[in-house]
Amino acid sequence: MSEETAFDQMADDVFNGLGIDATYIPKIGDSVALKVHYDQNVEYNPGGYPGQGQDYLKTIEFVYADIGAIPGDGDVFMIGQTRYAVEKMLDHDGRGRFVKVVVN
Repeated sequence: MSEETAFDQMADDVFNGLGIDATYIPKIGDSVALKVHYDQNVEYNPGGYPGQGQDYLKTIEFVYADIGAIPGDGDVFMIGQTRYAVEKMLDHDGRGRFVKVVVN
């Protein structure tokens, strides 16, 4: 098994084992059931330095291959009966495996 394949399998195992059920609903296209990590206390420091501008964000992280796209403004994740609208992409791993978006 190549390193690339092993890492892909590990990502799937982590999200399938620890993730929570969600549904991604794009503005255009079909909805997708997937596993996500949801965090409502992500510390955000504009400019990278703690200070008076410090804020806390709600984020959802997922495996890119589950959706096959970066969610856009106005796309929605449903977790249970709660709707989370995507505001922007916060982070990705640079390899196309994981994406983290800010939601409200």
